[in-house]
Amino acid sequence: MGKEKLPEDAAVNKGGNVLLVAGIAGGAFVLLLCCGGISIVAFFVGRESARETDIVGRWEVDEISKLILDFRPDGTGTIEVPEVKVRIPITYRLQGDELTITQAAKGDADSRMIVERMERTRVSRSGNQLRMEVLAGPVQSQVVVLKKIG
Repeated sequence: MGKEKLPEDAAVNKGGNVLLVAGIAGGAFVLLLCCGGISIVAFFVGRESARETDIVGRWEVDEISKLILDFRPDGTGTIEVPEVKVRIPITYRLQGDELTITQAAKGDADSRMIVERMERTRVSRSGNQLRMEVLAGPVQSQVVVLKKIG
């Protein structure tokens, strides 16, 4: 014959359902917490990289002699000194506000000297002006202000 459920069996079964629901809810909460934590970290990391100064484009300084810096989005560019018809290929890396410029091809002593003078700089941008503070080298702490052209 059929087995009858006793009231105490129903209480045990109800307790099992409560544990099952609590386990599922707890697991969902932990999963949500992990995903939320990853999202928060990604948000702040994304904001940090968005804080990098936008230096892409052509910039000019006309103090002692005219100098044109051209930064391309792919991390390459040129430094031009029109008066002496010198064009130096460069690569650059921007991390936060620190800009590192490297000469892309082996050049003569004059071109190496030009690149070395601005090898490591701290950059900040305000509208169409780019401020570069030299962090190392023979002209350390010198500040150069460039204007956006083109």
